[in-house]
Amino acid sequence: MDDCVNDISAGTRNWLVGGVTDRMVSRELMDPTTETLCILQHGDVYEWAVVRDGYIYPTCVESGTTTSGDPNYIPNTESGATNLNRQANQLQNYGVFSRNNYMAKNCPAVDCDDSSITNWFMESLEDEQPTLPLIFDMENLQNNLCVQSSKTVRYITEDAIINTCTGWTFEDDFSTETSRAAICSKDYNMWECGFKSFSPNENTSPAFAVNQFRAIARALVQTDFTLPECTFNENRYCEAEVKEQRVQRTYTLAEKSTVCVDSSHEQYDNSIDSVLARIVAKDTTDPRPDYDLCYFEDSDGDLEYLLWVDGVGYPTCMSAPTETCPTHKQVCVEPERRNWPNTVANRLLEGRIYGADTRANHMHHSCPRILDICLPGQQYGEGLSNDEVTSQLMVAGLEAELTNNLCVGRDDGIRVVTAEGIIPTCTGFSWDETTPLGAQYKPCPTERNFICGSLQLADGTKTFGNLIAQQNLVKHALSQPDYLHPECPYVDCREC
Repeated sequence: MDDCVNDISAGTRNWLVGGVTDRMVSRELMDPTTETLCILQHGDVYEWAVVRDGYIYPTCVESGTTTSGDPNYIPNTESGATNLNRQANQLQNYGVFSRNNYMAKNCPAVDCDDSSITNWFMESLEDEQPTLPLIFDMENLQNNLCVQSSKTVRYITEDAIINTCTGWTFEDDFSTETSRAAICSKDYNMWECGFKSFSPNENTSPAFAVNQFRAIARALVQTDFTLPECTFNENRYCEAEVKEQRVQRTYTLAEKSTVCVDSSHEQYDNSIDSVLARIVAKDTTDPRPDYDLCYFEDSDGDLEYLLWVDGVGYPTCMSAPTETCPTHKQVCVEPERRNWPNTVANRLLEGRIYGADTRANHMHHSCPRILDICLPGQQYGEGLSNDEVTSQLMVAGLEAELTNNLCVGRDDGIRVVTAEGIIPTCTGFSWDETTPLGAQYKPCPTERNFICGSLQLADGTKTFGNLIAQQNLVKHALSQPDYLHPECPYVDCREC
């Protein structure tokens, strides 16, 4: 109770607290055996608070004999005098005793509007999740749901205002062309949007009301009141971001003498000049780039081939022909042929490090350092097949820059290999031609940093969706100058 002490005179304080308490009790809004009122002081502003079980709950409603005009608080009167009845009315009208945390509805300092939480809204939630009444007092639940300006649905508990990681944005009629044009805006970056995709399938949509109700209800029945598929919860999106390699270190000719080891290095192998000669001989492109080759020492002291292409040095991820190859971070030539020039040149060629089918970063496509984000292709066991790349995801006019440079990660996120790094597109693709119907029901991974979810299961789970929706989402991203989907919500690593 010490926090309730202020410089209002004892007589005035007792008059205010006693008078308003009597009115709250007589209106059967307040239980005097468990709840008491007190007044908090914030400089020149006085605020009503409720004390229960030793905890003080600020209400956001002003107290005192005058109104301060502070915009962060609900005034202690609608207008005119600040008598006891008017102050009691404010506490009642703003639902203080119906909120789990006693915070007045529409408190200016709290972005949480309850105007859309109607009886129809609650009935619709119950229709989608009949177990809700077994978990909640539905009237109490209705009084403690609200929607943030970002369209995020929030649930108020005694000690927190929880982001359910679901949203509510609804026009009068989603069957019209105008309402169907609603998309998951990049500004909706605090909740899982996207349960349906409408033609031309370039974006995901919050979808129909039923889809949103499914997700909201699914969140509320969880112990943490949060949608299980939430990518912003438990640092899931942040964990996905750690694996990205948007920037790849390359080297200039001015750095060549410092980054290339000489023949005095204990791991140096004299076969390197012969390997370079084979590379030049095997590259039939016209015009052929100007090549050079050296060994580069990484921070662990291990050597790998550094390929120079027209004056730029690219780490290849191919291990130098050492006796002990670090397989956890480099691609290794079979031990018995590790310094056979023709074999090494062939492995570099097969890895798309040089030649007609080279990747833009001149890094072996099976490099262990990038496999989480960029698998080599189904012809090597996993990744995108040639058919998927050429006929399903390729964008007309971009063949030259995307061929050999489009890949999918282990998380099913689509990325583009560039000379500067591997760029995430903020889109995903997962399709199995052997089970086309089942493929669309594959749940979206929770640890991801890309848009997913053009279809929703009956229980509210987000899935990758049908082939056309996935294709067009990816193509829309690839058509952007930075290959990033324009409505990508993943802009900052954060918790929900």
